[in-house]
Amino acid sequence: MPVTVILVHNGVFPTSPSQPRTGVSIDLLEIYQAFFERSCDSITAFAAALHTIYDRHDLG
Repeated sequence: MPVTVILVHNGVFPTSPSQPRTGVSIDLLEIYQAFFERSCDSITAFAAALHTIYDRHDLG
């Protein structure tokens, strides 16, 4: 069985398809994905707030 398959079976995602030297926890990748999926909402809200402030101060 290839090393990459063994790593994935043990909850670690290899950083290379062949001869991986490092792996990342699949649980950590799931947290990162959930954060990434929701981050655009925060960025959009932040950008809209800045736009409002600029409009109020007539800086734009």
